[in-house]
Amino acid sequence: MSGLSGCRRSNRAADRLAEDSSAVQNLESNLTFNDITLNQADDQGQTLWKIEADQATYSQDQQVARVENPEGELFQDGKAVFQVSAQSGEVQQMGRRLSSTGRL
Repeated sequence: MSGLSGCRRSNRAADRLAEDSSAVQNLESNLTFNDITLNQADDQGQTLWKIEADQATYSQDQQVARVENPEGELFQDGKAVFQVSAQSGEVQQMGRRLSSTGRL
């Protein structure tokens, strides 16, 4: 009866390269747009909100858009009722939820 045994020598550089490559792939799978306008309309086609941003980066599943320096308006009955701006924010769930961070 014979047996084989072996040791796997750990290669930290190769492991680190694999981790870094994985991080780059995740980063590259996001979509980024510069100087973008995002908006959402109701079922009748009336605008609910409109946001202009320096940059928008969509998550891999496109459920979240992170926006930088957003400025925009919230509408009711087709008329602008609020003006908003922030340092950054998120548009979540296909435009159903807006949130902001930083100075408002």
